[in-house]
Amino acid sequence: MKYLHKHDPSGSFVIPFQGLVQSSLGHLFILLPVRRSVRQLIWKNDTYGGRLVDFAEQLIVAVAFLHSHLIAHLDIKPDNFVYTDDFRIQTIDFETAVWVRSEDEAITEKLGTDEFSAPEIDCEE
Repeated sequence: MKYLHKHDPSGSFVIPFQGLVQSSLGHLFILLPVRRSVRQLIWKNDTYGGRLVDFAEQLIVAVAFLHSHLIAHLDIKPDNFVYTDDFRIQTIDFETAVWVRSEDEAITEKLGTDEFSAPEIDCEE
């Protein structure tokens, strides 16, 4: 996340990293700003108006941003995008993300959420 924040300091594509906190038990917690889930907006709110097309365009640009930095997120789904008060999409949850050597490198390991995995990953089995 620090790498992505360096290349996206305004948080245009990726939720901004705000720091780490360690609990008294030694657990580390990542501090992120409060955002609302895109999934909640789309599925639980009929008043999103024309935002769906705008969100789709922003999602494509956000994924292209990651790919331009040779990062494969590997868990693209509505739960892993949030939006700001001015309806800008930001990417979250980089637990399964990997750096690749080139845009043509194939990822064959099955990671992320099964229902949202790329069809070419399912074909490898």
